[in-house]
Amino acid sequence: MEKKIIAKYLKPIWTQSYNYGNGIVIGNKLLTAAHVLKDSDCFYIGNQKYNLDDAIVNQCDTKRTDGLYYDFAAFETQEYNHDLELAIDLPLIGDELTSYSYKHQVTKVGGSGVFAQIKETNELHISKAIVHDIIGNFIICEMSEPLEEGRSGSPIIKDGKVYGILHGGHAGNPCVFLSSVTINQSFSR
Repeated sequence: MEKKIIAKYLKPIWTQSYNYGNGIVIGNKLLTAAHVLKDSDCFYIGNQKYNLDDAIVNQCDTKRTDGLYYDFAAFETQEYNHDLELAIDLPLIGDELTSYSYKHQVTKVGGSGVFAQIKETNELHISKAIVHDIIGNFIICEMSEPLEEGRSGSPIIKDGKVYGILHGGHAGNPCVFLSSVTINQSFSR
């Protein structure tokens, strides 16, 4: 996908406690990793505020060790509505997907509380993601470039379909993505 095209789907998000991550717009839903929103009651895309109470799904059960937990939040959005699809199948071991994420920072430049002024900067990061393994709800990928903290919620995409969103990684490589199959199953409950 071209940078201009992915920019309409991929959204940098941040919370009032200055956690940051990525969200991906699929249809009229915005998906992200729920752990990014932990300890917050809202998050922002630019100056647009989203309340966690409005989530249609918000599951972050990382205490399980069997790979069968969830880590994502979903919100209906009227601001964005795009034709990107959530894959209904899993990729194969060895498949090459592409990871898109924003490396972004939000810094306070003045004021305090509600009246704080912020500065937000974003840089698009594109990396090859080779499927190494699939364990429970997660797709394990070797990345051509390690991903840093703050990239959670970003997608892996192939042929216009999102196969997962970033949950985490060990020192940035390999990375672990919650599978689109798991996300789809959650919506059908």
